[in-house]
Amino acid sequence: MEPLTRRRVVAAVSVAGFTLGVVLSVVFTWDLVAECLHPSPTGVLQSLPKPLRLLGYAYALIVPFRFTTTIARAYLDFALRRELPPYPEGKWPRVAVVVPVYRERESIERSLQSLDDLSYPGEYEVIVVLDGEDEELDGTPELVRIFLEERPRNGKFQLLQKPNGGKASALNHGIAAAERSGVDLVFCIDGDAVVAPEALEKLVLHFHGTDVVAVTGQVKANNWLGGTGAGEHGAFPFWEGVQALEYVGGNAFLKRAQSLFKMVTIIPGPAGLFRMDALRAIAAETAPHELCGRPTHPSHGPYPYDTLAEDMDLTFLLLRWSWRHGLGGIVYEPGAVVKTDGRHHLKDLFRQRYRWMRGTLTSAARHFHDWSRRLDGRPRRVLTRHDVKVAWTVALVLVAAILGLWATAHVGTLAAGAILAAIGLALAAFHWLRTDREPQIFAVIAVFLFETMFWPPVCALANIFFIWLAVADWHSSAPFLIAWFFCLMLLDLLAATFSVVAEGSSLWLLPYSFLAKPVYVLMLDTFKVVAMIDVVLSVPAVWHQRYVRAAVAA
Repeated sequence: MEPLTRRRVVAAVSVAGFTLGVVLSVVFTWDLVAECLHPSPTGVLQSLPKPLRLLGYAYALIVPFRFTTTIARAYLDFALRRELPPYPEGKWPRVAVVVPVYRERESIERSLQSLDDLSYPGEYEVIVVLDGEDEELDGTPELVRIFLEERPRNGKFQLLQKPNGGKASALNHGIAAAERSGVDLVFCIDGDAVVAPEALEKLVLHFHGTDVVAVTGQVKANNWLGGTGAGEHGAFPFWEGVQALEYVGGNAFLKRAQSLFKMVTIIPGPAGLFRMDALRAIAAETAPHELCGRPTHPSHGPYPYDTLAEDMDLTFLLLRWSWRHGLGGIVYEPGAVVKTDGRHHLKDLFRQRYRWMRGTLTSAARHFHDWSRRLDGRPRRVLTRHDVKVAWTVALVLVAAILGLWATAHVGTLAAGAILAAIGLALAAFHWLRTDREPQIFAVIAVFLFETMFWPPVCALANIFFIWLAVADWHSSAPFLIAWFFCLMLLDLLAATFSVVAEGSSLWLLPYSFLAKPVYVLMLDTFKVVAMIDVVLSVPAVWHQRYVRAAVAA
């Protein structure tokens, strides 16, 4: 697709999606306010208790509002992007590429070949870290050594081997070697990642004359053959197709929206470029704590390995560190394409998403505890100046909401209530920004907790509720359910179209959007709920405990 046509399509889809989202938000806001003030004696949901009806309207309001705000920020990021100026000749920073390897027999050769083919104008080296002894790695070390022997000894590749301690331990081992080499930037990838030739150059450009601390690239599914109807490994193509669409949507929709404010909340394992100074500072500032019953440094490096999601944990550490020092945060580069293997079977997909969710909850608990402390690290007192400001902020929001409902009931127009509520929220935001803490941190944690801990179980319960409603009273609820389902499908199709066109992916991914919401997303939300229940019940993640103990022993 030509660049001009691509920009026009993205603009048209964004306008259509934003308009539809606003219309649905207004409709459901009106319904919610009307239900609060003047309940109708008839209707689809009137047989249910009033709290359940209000929750149903609130859910129906949040879905389009969330979509509208996301597509607006994503389009602004797409439209405002400009070509970055290159470094002067001979001034490109030195980069170390760290590749942790563990049983990557099927993919390690193509991954290393992609690194050998990088078109980076500056100097770079590749540090391959074998995480385990030869007999543990399923023949992978032999393939790595054969590959390196076939290359000229120009110092580009460096092979390290260590006892098995998990991915985070291998990454920290490679980063330590990179620090000894005196590099400026560190590019961390997975052992199955295939890096596009121009990817490293495009990532590095974001550090030219800026204070950005990290950049992530566009991660795509490597094992989806668009349009052929078959996957590389013979698996049913639906799983591979919806994962490919999920990866593209996560890049174009979520990461673009977050990158607009340099607040990307996850640097995925296959594609993350970091300032060496930032990684060194993170490793030095992380406080020792209790791990597996003995005091130890949490990672002996920037990546924590007492978590199931070391990449998410490091991302939050970098965000907090950058804001604390007045730096530029984390951005997304769509032109740096890195392909990785999706999961081929349902069991593997469940284990992956279960691990991600448990790691997310671990990171949330850890950083929420840290955020509840003062910036200088000392515990908060029972009632501080900051607590008083928070109380005033909450009070202003509640007063604005009460005045808005009162105005709607007595003046008779939703506009009057909306104006009063907006004024109250603006005063609350102004009051909040005057606090002596970084407001970005609280914005990120609020969105993070909503997206990862609140929204998945709400979506799962809402879908179960709609299924029950269809079975229990299809005759009277059919028009409502059909309209609701049609609106959801239309929003998903617009989001998928925006993502596919903005990222330059295959249009064959679009048909998967019709099954993503009712099948795939519902299944993933269920996986996340299972992980949340296990965390609440303190069910141990057995396969992870082995890595933590090995890392402590190392």
